[in-house]
Amino acid sequence: MILADYHIHTTLCRHAEGEMEAYVRAARRNGLKEIGFSDHAPVLDQYDPVHRMAWEEFPVYVDAVLKLRETYPDITIRLGVEADYYPGFEHSLETLLRRYPVEYVIGSVHFMDGEAVFRRGDTFPDPKENEAFVRKYFDRLTRGVQSGLFDVLAHTDVIKWDFPDFGELIEASAARLFESVVRAGMAIELNTSGLRKKPREMYPSFRILEMACRSRIPVVPGSDAHRPEEVAADFKKAMDLLNTCGHLVSGRSAGNLMAFHQPPE
Repeated sequence: MILADYHIHTTLCRHAEGEMEAYVRAARRNGLKEIGFSDHAPVLDQYDPVHRMAWEEFPVYVDAVLKLRETYPDITIRLGVEADYYPGFEHSLETLLRRYPVEYVIGSVHFMDGEAVFRRGDTFPDPKENEAFVRKYFDRLTRGVQSGLFDVLAHTDVIKWDFPDFGELIEASAARLFESVVRAGMAIELNTSGLRKKPREMYPSFRILEMACRSRIPVVPGSDAHRPEEVAADFKKAMDLLNTCGHLVSGRSAGNLMAFHQPPE
């Protein structure tokens, strides 16, 4: 069983709905033993202010998580962030990690040079330019992995959202990316939100997930919930997918991200 959901957002990111307590109650109803709030980390510069909390709001976020722990002692509630990689992101994230008790960092890339990675194909139909864009996306992910600041990589192939004709390139790029993931000792996420969105399949795809399994990369679940009812969404399908590809990493459960910070039993 998958007993944890580590990718949960809050209204502080300005594009989610529902009180944080409602997400906790939803997790308990779904039988989860552990959850992690991982809202978009604030930054000290002006990177994408529309989709993340302001810097001065982060203490509010931390306090809310700590209070929920006291209110609901029957479920483990982790404090995490989702941090976008972009050139110069390190200073903001390192400052957060020094000042606050953040337990894990989900790394991702949503924008490159001001363009959303899942919107570009709508307005830039040139195949050569789009191929370069896909390659740049995976280069950014690799740089994020190599920064040493991420614990788990989010929705690895989200770029497929608007680039369905680049499947072979995406798979080849993911294989090279995973070489860096293995060296970094990181996990990747099996993100179920793709089933609710345009790709209509999880991130990553089954073929890419198989690559991770063969490389013995830890895989952790994430609903990428932006509404309480999305907590643990499609986790039964996620577990079936993991079982199908033979996922087993050093005897550690796919449901416990924190286990990947400890030596295997």
